Amino acid sequence: MNFLRRNFVYVALLAVFLLFALFLREEGFLTSNNILNIVIQAAPITVMAVFLNFVLASQEIDLSLGAVVGLSGVIAAIVIQNGDNAFIASIAAIFSGFFIGLVNGLLVNQLKIPSFLSTLAMLGIVTGIARWITDLKTFSITDEKFVSAMGSGSFFGIPSLVLWTLGIVFLGHILLFNTRFGAWVLAVGDNSAAAESLGINVKKVRLLVLILGSLGASLAGLLYAGRLQSASYSIGVNDTLTVIAAAVIGGTSLFGGRASIYGALAGSVLLAMLVNGLLLAGFSVTQQLIVQGVVLILSMAVSIRGRGTHVS
Repeated sequence: MNFLRRNFVYVALLAVFLLFALFLREEGFLTSNNILNIVIQAAPITVMAVFLNFVLASQEIDLSLGAVVGLSGVIAAIVIQNGDNAFIASIAAIFSGFFIGLVNGLLVNQLKIPSFLSTLAMLGIVTGIARWITDLKTFSITDEKFVSAMGSGSFFGIPSLVLWTLGIVFLGHILLFNTRFGAWVLAVGDNSAAAESLGINVKKVRLLVLILGSLGASLAGLLYAGRLQSASYSIGVNDTLTVIAAAVIGGTSLFGGRASIYGALAGSVLLAMLVNGLLLAGFSVTQQLIVQGVVLILSMAVSIRGRGTHVS
C-alpha cells in the first residue's frame, strides 16, 4: 500500500493508458497525432501545476489561477493589437500575474485573510476586470513570432509547448528540491511555527509562493494564446480545479510539506489522457466532468491517507 500511495499517479497513468490502448485502438487512441495532442493539451496545465506545487507545499492555495490565465492572454493580445512586439506583450502579461500574486500575498500576510478566501475573492475581481476590458470579445493574435514561440511553433521538430513544459518542469524541480528556497517552502508547509523558530521568514515564503502561482498562470495564459492564436477572458476559467487535481494526484499534499514536480507532470498527462480517451469513447462533456470529479476524490483520499512528508 505504501508503494501505491507513493507512486499512485504513475500506476494510474500506466493503467489508463493500457485500458484506452486496448479498447480504443480502432478509434485512433494510439496514433502519433493523438498522443501528441494529449501532451499538448496537458502542457498549460502542467506549467500551472508545477508552480502550484510551491503554493500547496507551503500549505496555501490559489483559486484565482483560471482567471489569471484569461486576463494575461487578453493583455498580451491587446498589447500586440496596439502595435507592440511579442516581447513587450509577454512582459505585460507576466507582470499582470506578478501583480495579482503580490496582492494575494499581501492579503494573506498583512490582512491575515486565509489564502482560500483571498484568492477566491481575487478570482471574481480578475474575472470581472477581464470581462470589462474585453467587452466579452475574443481577440485574434497574428504576430507570427509570438504564435511560434508561445504555442504553435516547433524547434528541431519538437513543439514549442512541449519544450516550455519540459523546461518549466526541470527548473521547478531544481528550485523546489535543490535550493534553500525550496527547503524553506517545504519547512513552512510542514510546520510553520517550527520553521519560524529556525529563522525562516514565513511571511516572505508565503508571499513568494503566491507570486509564483500567479506567474505560472500568466505563463499558461500566454501558451494558450499562442496555441489558439487568440485570447478571451473565458480561456482557462475552468482550469483551476484541473490544476489542483493534477498536483494532488501527482503526490502534492493539500496539507503542505510534501510535493512532487514530476508527479504534477504525470498528473496533468493523466487528466488530459482521461479527457481524450473519454471523448474518443463517446462520453459527453458532462460525463467527463463526473469522471474527473471521481478521480479527484480518489486522489484526495490517497493524499490524506499518505499524509506526512514525502518529496520527489
